[in-house]
Amino acid sequence: MLAIVEIEKKETSFGPPLNIRISPEELKEIVSKAPLSTIQVGEHFYMQMFRNTEDQESYEASNDHSESDGQPRCQIGRRFL
Repeated sequence: MLAIVEIEKKETSFGPPLNIRISPEELKEIVSKAPLSTIQVGEHFYMQMFRNTEDQESYEASNDHSESDGQPRCQIGRRFL
């Protein structure tokens, strides 16, 4: 399961420039997981939820996606830590 919160792709007085914002439709094209739902979060944000497909689950089970300390990587914004 993956949940992503983004700012809407509309002009606002805050947040990143409009040209780097991602619409829910664009996000579905970018993420290689199956989209589940899109939920409005507050006035200017949305959360999109995705699930693994069977092929992805097999791949992830056969690959270690953790750091050297055994903790999973997490993504903040659009950067991996």
